[in-house]
Amino acid sequence: MPYPQAMRERAIAAHLEQGMKKIEVCRIFGIQRRTFDEWLRAYEKEGRTYAKAKYQQGHSHHVEDIEAFRLFLEEPHLTRFTTCTPFEQRFGRKIKYEALRRWVHRAGFMHKERV
Repeated sequence: MPYPQAMRERAIAAHLEQGMKKIEVCRIFGIQRRTFDEWLRAYEKEGRTYAKAKYQQGHSHHVEDIEAFRLFLEEPHLTRFTTCTPFEQRFGRKIKYEALRRWVHRAGFMHKERV
């Protein structure tokens, strides 16, 4: 979760307008020096004090459309996954076998042969 914009503005103002040292600002506001340096860099280059919009939180998902993935799993020629090639060819994304197995399970299928 990003720091509040008001806090960023106060910290930057304390350094630039009041002449506080960076280390003092970091100690008072309870932030890391690297974080404060990034804030200052963004303020000096772009004039912004707000956090980046749409900053990715967590990892990207291999399967973006679970319904399309379920339809893919229901295709008759797919009875067992021994490699990730059918998925990679269909969806155009690389995936490791264990990740594919987890997604097959999330979609409600067994990773073994269907009966």
